[in-house]
Amino acid sequence: MSSLTGNIRMLLGSGQPTLAKVAKYYISNDGGKHIRPLIVLLVSKTLSYNRSAARSPDPFDQDIPISPTSVLNDSNPDHPLFGDIPIPPSGGITPSQRRLAEITEMIHAASLLHDDVIDASLTRRNNPSCVSVFGNKMSILGGDFLLGRASVALARLRNAEVIELLATVIANLVEGEFMQLKNIGKGGEQGGEQESAIDYYLRKTYLKTASLISKSCRAAAILGGATPELTDSAYSFGRNIGLAFQVCVEYVYWTDDSWLMICWIILPRRRSWGNPRMRIWRWAWLLHPSYLHGEIILSLDR
Repeated sequence: MSSLTGNIRMLLGSGQPTLAKVAKYYISNDGGKHIRPLIVLLVSKTLSYNRSAARSPDPFDQDIPISPTSVLNDSNPDHPLFGDIPIPPSGGITPSQRRLAEITEMIHAASLLHDDVIDASLTRRNNPSCVSVFGNKMSILGGDFLLGRASVALARLRNAEVIELLATVIANLVEGEFMQLKNIGKGGEQGGEQESAIDYYLRKTYLKTASLISKSCRAAAILGGATPELTDSAYSFGRNIGLAFQVCVEYVYWTDDSWLMICWIILPRRRSWGNPRMRIWRWAWLLHPSYLHGEIILSLDR
C-alpha cells in the first residue's frame, strides 16, 4: 500500500498543470481510506497461495503503450521511462494485480469528483471538496480525465475479460447514481411486479458501491490465474463485503452507534460458520426516509 498513492499520482500527470491538480485532489496519502484497493490487494495475496508453480511469471509491461506514442499524443510529464520505474517486492501479488488496485482507486476517485457536483458538496472527509476549490466545471473535467487515464491503464493490462469487467463498473456507477437520484424502478418499468423498497435499495447499492469491489476482486483472481471456482468466490466475497460496507456507511451517517453496528453487520452468525456455503447474515436498520423507516433488513443469504 505504501507505493499505491505515488503510483496513481504518477499516472495522472498532464501537460495542463491545473487539470493534474484537480485529478489528484482525492489521491493523497492523508485522509484517504483506500478501502477498495486494499481489498483487491488482500484478495490477490490470498489467491497467491493457490497459484500453480508452473504458471509463467507476470510480464512487467503494464506501462508499455500498445499503440505508437506518436499516435497516442498523451503527454504525461510525471511518468518516468519504463526502464526507470522501480519494481516493488511482489509478496505473491503480481504487477498486473497491483496496477488493478490502482485503477480501482482511480475509478472511485473519479466518482467522488462527479458526486461532488451532483450533491453540491462543499466538504468531503472534513476538508473542502473539489467543487468548493475548483468549481463544478473543473471537477467534472477532472473526473473525466481520471476515467480516461484509468481506461488507458486498464487496456495495458492486456486482458479482455478484465477490461470488460471494469468497463461495466463505470456504467454501473452511473446507473446506481441515477437510481438514487430518481428513485425509479418501483412498480416495474417493464410490467413486472412491484419491487420492494429493500430489493430496490440493494440493487442500487450493488450498482453504486458493490459493483466496483466485486468486479475488481474477480479481475484480481483472473489476473492471478485462479481457478473458475476461486474466481467466482472472489466475486461473491467482493459483492457481499461491498453491500455490507455501504450499509455500514449509511448507518453511521444517520446514527452515532457506528462501531457496535459495524461489528453486528459484518460478523456472521455462529451457526452459519459450519455451512459450506458460508452464509453471512447482516442486519441493519434502513433509516433513510425514502426507504422503509425503522424496518430491519432481511438477511443477505449469499
